[in-house]
Amino acid sequence: MMWRWIMKAAGRAKATKLNLAGKGLTSVPDGIAKLTNITILCLEDNRLFSIPAGLGKLKRLQQLYLDNNRLTSVPKELGRLSRLKILTLDDNQLTSVPAELGKLTHLKQLFLDSNQLTDVPGELGNLTNLKELWLDNNHLKSVTGELGWLSNLEQLYLHNNRLATIPAELGHLVHLRELWLDNNNLTHIPPELGKLKNLEQLYLHNNRLTRIPEELGQLSNLRILTLCDNQLSCVPSGLEELRNLQKLDLDNNDLTRIPAELGKLKNLEQLYFHNNRLAGIPAELGQLSNLQILTLDDNQLTHVPAELSQLKDLRRLHLDNNHLAHIPMELGRLTQLELLSVYGNDDLTSPPPEAVKQGTEAILSHLRNGLRRGPEGRAAIIGISSIRRSRENKAMFIRRAERI
Repeated sequence: MMWRWIMKAAGRAKATKLNLAGKGLTSVPDGIAKLTNITILCLEDNRLFSIPAGLGKLKRLQQLYLDNNRLTSVPKELGRLSRLKILTLDDNQLTSVPAELGKLTHLKQLFLDSNQLTDVPGELGNLTNLKELWLDNNHLKSVTGELGWLSNLEQLYLHNNRLATIPAELGHLVHLRELWLDNNNLTHIPPELGKLKNLEQLYLHNNRLTRIPEELGQLSNLRILTLCDNQLSCVPSGLEELRNLQKLDLDNNDLTRIPAELGKLKNLEQLYFHNNRLAGIPAELGQLSNLQILTLDDNQLTHVPAELSQLKDLRRLHLDNNHLAHIPMELGRLTQLELLSVYGNDDLTSPPPEAVKQGTEAILSHLRNGLRRGPEGRAAIIGISSIRRSRENKAMFIRRAERI
């Protein structure tokens, strides 16, 4: 009854948009094909298990929203919607999509994410006007090289799949600005990705990468590069050429050193090295004049270079869980610092434990007091802290001996 009323009302009004989103629908009648004036059809957020092949007769349709239903298949007749620009099929239960979707040559946005796809047809490579392709959160183990034919593609989302490799043909996507490959099983990145001259964001975190091709250093417009949660033993060579880079994430790898050349990345704002095996910090990091966040916690650091005091925009500095004996007084000059965290450095004498417990303000106050006292005062403060620690250790030794 509801559908009959909708069909009559829409027909009389010669409606161009029909919004039935979130109506609890479980089916769509074949008669919807009679609404030939429709250009926008919204059927998302329902409980649809299937859609009629008759939708393929809506020749004027430009936008079709079918996301967040219970669809297990898509009729091949959708390939007849020659004017379609937007098609959303995300958040369903699709295991495949028909090759006929490759005929939608006016399509600009295609959403196939959050389904159960194990592959995608090579015919999708014919969608040469496509700008966005969402394939994330599926069960893909590989993707076809024909995706490299998507000459106008700007955004490609392949994260949260099961990809072991990616095709070198993706290097042909010269207009690509965002490439999401994180949370897969990748062990190798093809050097051809270095040809993506317009790429601004590259997400490679949470894979199984042991090395990165130096050709990625040719990505002159790259602003974001995430390489955390991999198995890298060295910082990839060539990264120092990424002069527009603003965020570099190398957390949770097996890195033992930071190359001094990273000091050339003058536009870098965020630099992450948490949970590696770093034994030192190059003084050249002090040249990163726009840096706001620096994480160096959970490493094996014994020394922090005073040159980090040149990072005038630094807001957050994480140095927890290392082997530091003291923090250079010069860091007290960092007037923008909102967080200086040094917990878990068991040999730390300056700042003293009571300042560490009180947090950032107390630590900075200690450092700035040392600066005001000059070199001799700084040495005295460090010495007093060391003496205090020695006395504490001695007292502890005596108490233990007495118990024995």
